[in-house]
Amino acid sequence: RLQWGPSVSHIPQRQGFGRAGFTNVAIGDGTTRPGTFQEQTVDRVFATQAAMNTAYPLSMNERLEASAGYTRLSFHRETERVERIGGRVVRREFTSEVPRSGLNLIDASAAFVGDYSFQGFTSPIDGRRYRFEISSRTGDLTYEGLLADYREYFFVEPVTMAVRGLHFGRYNVIGSDAERITPLHLGQPSLVRGYNYFTYEPQECGDDPGCPAFNRLNGSRLAVLSAEARVPLLGTREFGLIDFPFLPTEVGVFADAGLAWSQGDAPRLQLDRRSDRLDVPVVSAGVNARVNFLGAFVAELMYVFPFQRPDKGWHFDFHISPGW
Repeated sequence: RLQWGPSVSHIPQRQGFGRAGFTNVAIGDGTTRPGTFQEQTVDRVFATQAAMNTAYPLSMNERLEASAGYTRLSFHRETERVERIGGRVVRREFTSEVPRSGLNLIDASAAFVGDYSFQGFTSPIDGRRYRFEISSRTGDLTYEGLLADYREYFFVEPVTMAVRGLHFGRYNVIGSDAERITPLHLGQPSLVRGYNYFTYEPQECGDDPGCPAFNRLNGSRLAVLSAEARVPLLGTREFGLIDFPFLPTEVGVFADAGLAWSQGDAPRLQLDRRSDRLDVPVVSAGVNARVNFLGAFVAELMYVFPFQRPDKGWHFDFHISPGW
């Protein structure tokens, strides 16, 4: 019953952060004048991994998993800096660098996984799924990881009500490096929608060099709560309001909430649309549509309102992934 096999992967990950503040801006005659600056930075982490994976089924719905392997992390950073005087752009600078040397790591993990769900054309429609995992990383960095992911689906034809609770964090139990690497980012569309890095504008940072509107999404630990009502708009006669199986589509309404924090922080569970604090939750709500393109991939188009981005308001975003 024991299943085992090797895996090899190369995965790029992209994180970002921004800051803004006052500075002295150089002008053409060699003098400086008071002005403002905004910086947006994109950090790319490239993870190259080789591992041995095992799984042992306890039943048709539950299994134990374990893995051990080697990971090489390499880094790249791009920064755009814009300097203004009275709102007029005076200087724009783009830099590209390798901010740190690569890291060699040994990984191990163990997980308990359950899946009692029934899959639709674009997302699960009934049942439940969960994954509880602990992991350890040693080598150039040493820290531990914890993942708890639970999802429940309630089907009352033709509507599915889906709820999810998720926590992922890096901890210093034996190690001491959980805070040293690029932080986790809460604003991914698969976590909390409406806070995608590439929809931010420099003016959302205001004059605060800490840019709380964006940096509150980063931390070594994340917690997410999501709820979504899904209706199969296009599908088959058995599962779909309209019989059109060539482009299965579901529509829905959703609400997401999330919190990012780091070791030593004391997060506040207080909703505040214009808070300058970094330790407050972010919330969004909206409508969405997921489309299955001939079984090749599932794309999600959403019209979303991020409550902790009052200067942004309703906007469209796009995401390629099946529904959670």
